[in-house]
Amino acid sequence: MQWPKKIKLRILPRFGSLSIHNISSEDLKNKALTENLSLDSTRILESLLNHAPAGIAIFEGPDLRYVNINQNLADLNGLPVENHLRKPLKEVLPDAEKNLLPVMHKIMKDGKAVLGREFSITLPKDPDRPIHLIDYLFPIPDKQGKPIGIGAIVLDITRRKETEGALRLSEKKYRSLVENLNVGIYILQNNKFVYVNETFEKILGYKLEEVSLDSFNFMDLIAPESKKFILERSISREKGEKIDVNYVFKCITKTGNIIDLEANTSAIEYEGKPAIQGLLKDVTTQMQDRRDKLILQEKLKQSERLESLGLLAGGVAHDLNNIIGPIMAYPALIKMNLSEGKPVEEDLDAIRESAQRAADVISDLLALTRRGSHKMEPIDLNDLVKDYLSSAECKVTKSLYPEVASDIQLSESTLLFKGSKAHLPKVIMNLINNAYESMSEGGVLSVTTSSISVEDGEVSDKHIRKGRYNLLTIEDQGEGIPEENISKIFDPFFTTKIKTGKSGTGLGLSVVYNVLKDHGAHIDVESNLGIGTKFSIYFPESTEKKETILKDSQIHKGSGSILVVDDREDQRDLATRILTKLGYDVESVDSGQDAIDFLEKADVDLLLLDMILEEDMDGLDTYKEIIKIKPDQKTIIVSGYSESGRVKVAEELGVNGFIQKPYKMNEIGLTIQDVLGGNNNS
Repeated sequence: MQWPKKIKLRILPRFGSLSIHNISSEDLKNKALTENLSLDSTRILESLLNHAPAGIAIFEGPDLRYVNINQNLADLNGLPVENHLRKPLKEVLPDAEKNLLPVMHKIMKDGKAVLGREFSITLPKDPDRPIHLIDYLFPIPDKQGKPIGIGAIVLDITRRKETEGALRLSEKKYRSLVENLNVGIYILQNNKFVYVNETFEKILGYKLEEVSLDSFNFMDLIAPESKKFILERSISREKGEKIDVNYVFKCITKTGNIIDLEANTSAIEYEGKPAIQGLLKDVTTQMQDRRDKLILQEKLKQSERLESLGLLAGGVAHDLNNIIGPIMAYPALIKMNLSEGKPVEEDLDAIRESAQRAADVISDLLALTRRGSHKMEPIDLNDLVKDYLSSAECKVTKSLYPEVASDIQLSESTLLFKGSKAHLPKVIMNLINNAYESMSEGGVLSVTTSSISVEDGEVSDKHIRKGRYNLLTIEDQGEGIPEENISKIFDPFFTTKIKTGKSGTGLGLSVVYNVLKDHGAHIDVESNLGIGTKFSIYFPESTEKKETILKDSQIHKGSGSILVVDDREDQRDLATRILTKLGYDVESVDSGQDAIDFLEKADVDLLLLDMILEEDMDGLDTYKEIIKIKPDQKTIIVSGYSESGRVKVAEELGVNGFIQKPYKMNEIGLTIQDVLGGNNNS
């Protein structure tokens, strides 16, 4: 294609007298205009003007009249295109005299463009709301290069400026909130502080420039007693394990004080990298108050324990004084009767009965420590009640209260449940004795048994699980229990009997409650002052068959050799005399080591080993050493305490039996016979 020497392009008519002249072919080449020169240049410029994403206008003359304006800028001004043409700028936009005209006059004067200027202006369509603009102003010269007009490209940035303003306001509010919160805030990245707020600085005394130094590690703030805890948390977090985001630890301030801080931490991303954000609150005062409160609570508990111990001591002393009296007095009477040739059997029976009463007091104390050690077997509730009501002890109690009548109504059906024959009679005894004592002026004692289902709705308010139960009720017409005492009657050592002059350790109902709890039974009490009290006991029904066991109260004799190990001489002597009377050959030693030495040289059929020994080795330690040299040594553990955990361990190692002190001749004889498998030589 042959390029023409010159092309004259006339601007659209609304451009007025402004024209573009003398565009040479060389100019076109330089501007990369090639083969499309056949297009209508006027239409090209018009299309560019009207489709540009900005407002465009051209002004001419000293008064800067509109020569042309595109639709975007006309819409921004809020006027039709026609209302702009040939009119001075200040006539269309009165506010231009302040923001536009001075700059445009300067461009007309010196011919230099002004590009990217931001300014605000009000428009006639909304004079109360300024808009924000960026303009690009450049001169349009004549042939001699003198500016005869100005081209303007305008961008509306009002929305952007408003967004930026809102963001700045939001940031200002956020920063004000963060800085003025009564909570220390920090961001930790690679064990280094990258942000702390003012409250953090106030709590710990450190500024950001101090804690952000490479030489400063966050572990420098942790008090020695909390370092292990914080390190374990960090390790767990690195392993991806779940950790509690809320915790309390001790921290060292810049002044060296140790304070308690409550922290809440969370994993975040800070500047594109993983970080930990933490909130800190100084809880030193609260923690100290809590520690002081715990100390006061412990002191109160200690005081209550001492008070309870005083009540217990008073009750036990009252009972034991009554018990010891006959034991101390009757030996002198026996000596006198013997010298006079009079019978002493009744005096000896009185001593034996007093000793049994003393053993019962100790049994009450030990019952509270026998939790879970009951031997459970099928029991008929009716038989349990009948056995106690026909016992000598119950007969004695009845004789003390001749004005009290009995109404006994036992179920005709067998009422089986699993229970301990060694412990449940104590429950029946305590409840019936309490009922008699409450009716010193007379009344009716009612004892009933029955089978009941909680689904019947009769016990819906007793919080008992659904199912079938064997129900025992013991009801009196006594003085009743004050409402303020109902919640305390099962507490250990709680008793009103000392104040009323009656005998009692305050352990009876505690024994009842704990034994029943171990049986999975539920006890409920209803009482009204002046009307009476009703205890209802729900034993879970059992379908196991009851085994028939023959009662045997005979003295069980036997034969064989026995080694008694006990650190108390009187206990060794008593055991030796009893066992000798039962037909056994007896040796005794006073320590575990002596027992080991004895058995290294000799054999015995049975070892009677006391659990509590004053030397370094107790019964369990001794038994462990003995079975190393004699693995099959038959052994019975003896203790004045209940079956403790160490007794259980000994039983797991192979101990053959357990005997509770004080010794009872029929019990010790029967237990030894069961272990040795001997014949009854009674």
